[in-house]
Amino acid sequence: MRSAGAARRLTVLAGTATLWTWMPIGAAPSRAELDEIVADIPNIRVALGRPARDLNGFRRSHLDAMAAQSLLGRLRSERRAVLFQDVHLVSLLTNDVAEARQFVTDTLGE
Repeated sequence: MRSAGAARRLTVLAGTATLWTWMPIGAAPSRAELDEIVADIPNIRVALGRPARDLNGFRRSHLDAMAAQSLLGRLRSERRAVLFQDVHLVSLLTNDVAEARQFVTDTLGE
């Protein structure tokens, strides 16, 4: 909240080891700020969607964060903090792995 300049938040316990937090902010913290935050807290991972303020933005931001988190899982990444805008293109290209593989084969050949 401090990094994002948020005055309030909505937090949901989504599972035994998962918290979802939404904050009405205009800009996300930088990747450097996120890296600094998670450096001091072992075993934490943070995925941020694109900042937005209205109800549609709330939903989109949540889906963005879930896509970023899923991408890091698919890639088995060691990265502990991610901004959706940093992985948006890769997320789009790898969302359907079979289709992405076919695209690569069609484009580059065997």
